Amino acid sequence: NNKIATNEENIENLIRSIDEISSLNSDSSGSPENSETNVRIPVYKLNEDGPHSKEFNYSGPLYNMSKKTRKIPTRSVNEYTLADIELSCAPGMVFDFLFNENDPTFLTKFLSKQDSSNFTTIGKFEINNSGQKTREYSYQKQLHFPVGPSTTQCNVEETILHNDVNDYIELINTTRTPNVPSGTNFSTKTRYIIQWHDTTRCKLKLSFWVEWTGSSWIKNMVESSCKSGLVSSTVDFINLIEEFIEQHTTMDYITVDKSSKSDSTTKETSPSAIETKEKSLSVEPTEGSESSVYSTAGGTMNNSNLTTILLFMNVIL
Repeated sequence: NNKIATNEENIENLIRSIDEISSLNSDSSGSPENSETNVRIPVYKLNEDGPHSKEFNYSGPLYNMSKKTRKIPTRSVNEYTLADIELSCAPGMVFDFLFNENDPTFLTKFLSKQDSSNFTTIGKFEINNSGQKTREYSYQKQLHFPVGPSTTQCNVEETILHNDVNDYIELINTTRTPNVPSGTNFSTKTRYIIQWHDTTRCKLKLSFWVEWTGSSWIKNMVESSCKSGLVSSTVDFINLIEEFIEQHTTMDYITVDKSSKSDSTTKETSPSAIETKEKSLSVEPTEGSESSVYSTAGGTMNNSNLTTILLFMNVIL
């Protein structure tokens, strides 16, 4: 009897947690059904036991209260999208992983997978004459062409064009390869845009274009080669960043004042007795799932949330 009572209590707690998340994601202004101002939500925090946790010091927001994102400008008419993916952590955290100033482990690991070596120091961003934060570094890259040089020097300049952890982050990587044919006449621009996707997760968009500063009779060949190389390396990039996030983040819970539209003060709460089981379950609707809504004692829930509860009942009963 005690076990049944405990299970019923756990199920009730899970339903309440799901209702709170649904309430946070809905428009609560002026709605009498959402009178409570404090909700407890799951967020992704830095994992203190991660292999490089001491080098990461992200202290920005872990959740997003705003439903609006400033319009992101177009940079080139020839821009080609390489990837548009969702990641389970805040935008600022992803930026810190990708472009860390103290420990560029991710960057060097990714480039090494692309047959690159002999990296110069990848240090801190400095303010340039235009008031933008930039940094420069270089490395050697192996080339696998039947003719021409076997390696090339890659000179990189990274420029932060926009950095607002409550809105979006934009960085452009400009890579020049002077040792390849027509290498002094073009550069490859890779654009990273990181923005909030929903309450606790972000979206990362990668795109590129080739910028010409001179003429070349092999222009089409150069652009085709750049595209095929970046499309291939993007697969490795996505696999690595997903693995990196899994290693360096962990799920935790915070109490949020949902009545505030800005970055409100949060209070960390101790994990409940059912947190371990909750971690293994997804409480967010899957994109493209059915949108039928079911009534509960605390409000409403969709098919995805109902499935979560049924799975949870399976686990604990």
